[in-house]
Amino acid sequence: AHGTSSSLGISRAGLRRCNIYCPMLLRQLDVADERLKSAIRRAGSRPERDPAVAAATTELRSQYRRLLIDHSEGAQAQGVDRHMWMRCFYANIELFRRKARKAKDHLRQRRA
Repeated sequence: AHGTSSSLGISRAGLRRCNIYCPMLLRQLDVADERLKSAIRRAGSRPERDPAVAAATTELRSQYRRLLIDHSEGAQAQGVDRHMWMRCFYANIELFRRKARKAKDHLRQRRA
């Protein structure tokens, strides 16, 4: 659909309005994501057994949970409709999953 950011059908403007409440957390999530990618690159042939990869994965999950809680509280404080917030948040989840799939595919290609 024209002007939408995802298959959920939410407008880009609506997504931006919801995302405005936690830009710092979104940046921290990106930093944690980059740390995980870096740890995977350094881990060699068995990244799933590397302690640095495990620590980076834990950090990424922690940041993601924090985003869920703080984003919800920020949206409620600004009076954003809960239904709108849920659609925005799940659009962000969809984006995060796409990024994770890309990283996983990149790792598989590196191993081949």
